Amino acid sequence: MSQQEEASLIPLVLVFTAGDFCDSTLTVIGRMDASGKADRAIVGGTGVFQFASGNMVSKLVMSDDA
Repeated sequence: MSQQEEASLIPLVLVFTAGDFCDSTLTVIGRMDASGKADRAIVGGTGVFQFASGNMVSKLVMSDDA
């Protein structure tokens, strides 16, 4: 990514409400470029994700299904 490309800074808190990670959160922050690709830093969490660190890579997926 270059400095000329448009991108958004997006904080994200994932809240788990069921399963093995129930009552835990994972907090990430990073940028998403115009193509929908995102590289985010894991900055912390609660429950099983306490002291979490690392990175998360994602891509925006769209569907026309209603």
